[in-house]
This record gives sequence, C-alpha cells and structure tokens, in this order.
Amino acid sequence: MLLYIWINNFRNISRTGFNLSSRYNFTFEESTKRTISNGIEGELKCQILDSVNIFPDNIIDFKVIIGENGAGKTSLLDALINNLMTEHNRNFDGFIVTDKFIIFRDNSKIKYNNDKLKLDFVADIDVVNYELPKYKEKRDKDYPTRLVESYLKNNLVFYYSPLLNFDKVIDFEGVGGMNDAFEYYEKYINLSIENQIIRDYKNNINQPNQYRLNGVSELLNFKIFETKRYLDFLFNFQVGDDFIFNNKIEKIRFRINTFYDMYWETIDDFLKTDNQTLGSIKKVTSFINEKAKSNNYGFTDLKSNLYREFIYCVLKFEYDYRWSIKNTAGSNALIDTLNTFIEATKGKRTPHTILESFLKETLFNKKTKINIKIFEDIIKFITDNAKIKTLYEDCFEIEVSEVETINELFRLFYENENFKTEHKYYLCNFILIEFDGLSNGEKNLLALFSRFYSSSKYYNFKNKELILLLDEPEVGLHPQWQTEFISILTSFLTTLFPANKIQILLTTHSPILLSDFPPNHVIYLKKDGETGRCQVDNMQNSNSTFAANIHSLYSNAFFLRDKGAAMGDVARGYINKLIKDIKRKEKSKGELAALIELIGEPLIKNQLKNLLDENYPSFHGNIKNIDQYIESLENTLLEAKKIKANLNENSNEN
Repeated sequence: MLLYIWINNFRNISRTGFNLSSRYNFTFEESTKRTISNGIEGELKCQILDSVNIFPDNIIDFKVIIGENGAGKTSLLDALINNLMTEHNRNFDGFIVTDKFIIFRDNSKIKYNNDKLKLDFVADIDVVNYELPKYKEKRDKDYPTRLVESYLKNNLVFYYSPLLNFDKVIDFEGVGGMNDAFEYYEKYINLSIENQIIRDYKNNINQPNQYRLNGVSELLNFKIFETKRYLDFLFNFQVGDDFIFNNKIEKIRFRINTFYDMYWETIDDFLKTDNQTLGSIKKVTSFINEKAKSNNYGFTDLKSNLYREFIYCVLKFEYDYRWSIKNTAGSNALIDTLNTFIEATKGKRTPHTILESFLKETLFNKKTKINIKIFEDIIKFITDNAKIKTLYEDCFEIEVSEVETINELFRLFYENENFKTEHKYYLCNFILIEFDGLSNGEKNLLALFSRFYSSSKYYNFKNKELILLLDEPEVGLHPQWQTEFISILTSFLTTLFPANKIQILLTTHSPILLSDFPPNHVIYLKKDGETGRCQVDNMQNSNSTFAANIHSLYSNAFFLRDKGAAMGDVARGYINKLIKDIKRKEKSKGELAALIELIGEPLIKNQLKNLLDENYPSFHGNIKNIDQYIESLENTLLEAKKIKANLNENSNEN
C-alpha cells in the first residue's frame, strides 16, 4: 500500500510531497543546514488520522485528486508509474513511503520516528551503485530492476485512461508508446488506449494463434480486439441485477461498411496513369456494384451486398498475397491482380459467378485452397438464420441473448481458419459491430470494465494487492451516470477481485464525483501563479466535500478560478452588454425588458429589472416622482453643458 511520495523533480512538480492514503498525514521538512552534498535530507513526520472507510471492505483506500487546470494531476500519476515501474537507475528522484518501508536514495538522510507506524528504512542501492562493475553479475542475472520487484512484491499496478494520449505515442509501424519498455511487465497492467493498441498489434505478430489484419492499420486491428473484449465481458461477467449494462443492450447490430470501396478507389489515379489497358479502377468497381445491386438473379439485397464485399475482399487478398511473395521483375502486383480479375470474370453475370470464377484463378486460392463454398456458407448462415433479422440491404441484427450466434459470426468474419496463411488471418473486415442503445459515455464505461475483465483472465491475481491509477475515467459520462459512477466502479471491482485488497488513486474534473469523498480522501492541487509549479493546498482539507452540494463544490476555485465563471462566457458577455445598454438609454424600455426575460438566474434577472426601473422610471401619476425625475434630468443637462463649454474653451485656445 502506498502512503506518501516526495518528488524532487518531475515535470512541473518540484520538492513536493503527496499523501496517497486517507489514513495517514505525512509531512516532510527539509533541513536548512545540510550535512550531505546532494540527495534528500530532512525529517519525515506522520499523523495517524481518524478515518472511516465508506467503501467496500476490500477497497482499503480510495483517494481522489482534483485541482486547477494544468496543476499536475496526470503528472502525479505518471511520476508514480515512473518511480515504481522503471529501472532503479532511471527517474527515481525522491522517496516513497509504503505501509512497510521508506524507500530513499542511499546518499540521502531522512529522520523518522513514530511508534504507532513503524517503517523500515530501505536505501534503493541501485540509484547510485547500479552501474558499478561489481553489480554487473547481479544486474545481468537476478537483481530486481524495479521498485515493485524489490519492495512491493505482492502488488500489481493498473493504469487506465479513456483518452488517447499523443504524448505517449511514438512510431511503431504506425503507433507505439513510451511505456513500451514495460507494457508487458507482469506487475504493471497498462489499460490506456495507446497501450492497448500496441499490445493488440504485438499479440498478432508474436502469437501465431492470434489473428491480425493484413495490410491495414493498427487502429483497425485495435477495433477488432476491443470489440471482442466487449463481447467477452457482456457474455461472461456476472454481477448484480442493478449493474449498469443489465438490460441496457438489447441487440447487437452488424453493418456492412464501405471499407473495400474506399480501399480500391484510393488507387484510382495510379491505375489511370500507369496502365492504359485497365483504365480506371472505377470500371471494375462499377461493374461489381452493378451486378451486386441487380435483383434479376434471385438474390436479396443483403445477400447481394455480402457477395459484393466478398469480391472486394478476395481482390484485396490476391493483391496482398502477390505483393508479399514479391513478383518477378517488371511485374506489378496490383495490375496483375486486376488483369486476373478481368480475364477470369468475362461473361459472368451474377455476383456469385463473378466471385466463383475469380477465386479459381487466384494465387491466394492455390495457396489456401479457399473456395466459393466458404463464402456461400457464411452468407447462408446470415440470410437463412431465424435468429438474425435483416434490417436493410446493408444491416442485420441479433438479440444480445443469442450468444452462440454472435460468437459464431465473429469467428466467421475475424477468426476464420480458411482465410489464414503463414499464421496470419486475412480478415473479411467489412462488418461493423454496433452496440445498440449505448451513448459514447457508456461505451467508455464498457471499455473500462471490459479491459479490466480481460486482464483478470491473463494475470495471476492470487494473494496480490492491487494499486489502481485511474486518470479521469468519468470523461464523456452524462451527469446522471457521474452520480452513480463511484458506486458502480466499486461494485464492479469488488465483484471482479473479491479476494484482493485494492487501493485506488483517481483524478477527476467532476465535482459530482468529488461529493462521494470525505475531505481526508481528497488531494487538492493548485498551480503557482508565477512558476507554474504544482502545489498541494492542505488548507482545503478542512472543507467538507462528502455529500456536499454540487453547486458549492463547482464554485470551488479548484474547478473555477473565476467565481463568476459559473456561467459561460457568452452569457456573461450578454449580461454585461445589457447593463451598458440600460445605462445608455438608447433602446426602448420594452425592448430591454424582453432581453432581460431571456436570463434564467432569478437573482440576476431581478437586479437587471431594478436597474431598468431606475433608468426608465414609471410615474403612474405620482407628482413627487415626476419632480425628482425632472431634477435628475436637469442636473444631467447642466453637467453636459459644462463638458461642452470646457471642450469649446480648449478648442479656442488651440
């Protein structure tokens, strides 16, 4: 369990300590008189807090991190990951306190004395000495290279973020990650989007029993893996009757996309300029489309569209295969593929006969023994299945309860052994799988739960304590879902990991989430106005957050620095302009009154009405009011005459 971290220098964090537990409050006072030339020197003090656990029993601690925009919430999580997961001799500049150890640099001097919480001092020996020759043998064999290996042996660290972080993406045949060095590390499970993309792609390369998309992007590959995780979670995870996705998804929808149309049209210009006999690829696509859309041969619209996409699929199979085997000098894989297609399909009139004739002539067929029956069986499975309902010519759907049918469809399109060569699946990737009834925010929740569920099947969690680092997991959620999120999350985690102790650190921008946490469960961060450095505001811990009014929390400076920012800039500008218009008296009272009625906040509306009455008084036969108004106008006239006289005098002098 992590209790405290002192960070000397990381991004915008400098010489700052963070209490990671709701049960203890640590403070570190740096020495003013140093006795060592470098490193950390000072006294660490600990106060044990009266803490009430409002969460399920196996969630031993749950802290939320909030702060001003750019204060350093994500940087704090990244600092923890870097200090815990990277090798000792890199990036460890500070010290970490666990429930057993104070882990510090071996040239540092830290005083600590507390009988109620006894901790062992551990010098991370490798920080200074790891590169020395005498440690080479240990380093090359069995010396632990990460803090979690040395001092948190029974812990697993999770990281999750619903946002794609481009700061962590570098080139890796299209996509890669800075955390790539330990993305497969057994004690660190990175469930971020960028890392899932890398992991899914590498699974295809390194594991022959995995499928992969051939010749298309890693993002498309990620889409298939992510969809499979969704289905696996929805079909197999058992939780209470009130769980968010129970009865939420009634049907799974399968839609034909235009992937192959777009794929072939991208080479249109190339064909027009490089091969006069073929002309434009549009001649080929229009030929296929014309026959596929024809109903003169007894085909339904959906069946015709499926045949059309299979024709494109085989065209791409053949092109990819010819490219991969490196044709003889002077040949062109693309032109050879289309020449074969045109020659093989002369005189063929139906999508079925076009596909059958072309298959017989492909090199891909001779390698894989793929034949027309494979495609016929897939189409028959879809169009003749009573459990599959055709919606449109390009769309069909299945009740989510029909698990076997959905899994079989997924296998036919994405894991079909008939489309396999040299351990790679040449996927028929023209089917989009849609989860009917889910908003984007709910899909984010589905991604969160399905990735955790998937990881639980591949890692050993027995007797492990789990540390979860969640970076703004509520992004995209409707406010109603935000009110339920912490409850849903804790219910899910305790069901998935019932025998594990769990510590959670969560960053958020949501005051709704904050209202589920008592003050000692909150870390407040602010940004120094001059240096931009991250600071911890301990004074805020006296503020009551648990079950607090959402509007009061929202107006806290940690969410809105400008107290008047509880409304948008457009609305604020409208009100300011309206005040000026009232004082200028250039519009009629009726016109201004109508503009005031647009404002929803009663207090502001009433103040504007009072201001309007002051500047546009209603007399209703009251002589006293009339006299006062005349006097006010006369005084204004006198002031105007004085100003005019001064202007004339200055003008004459010039």
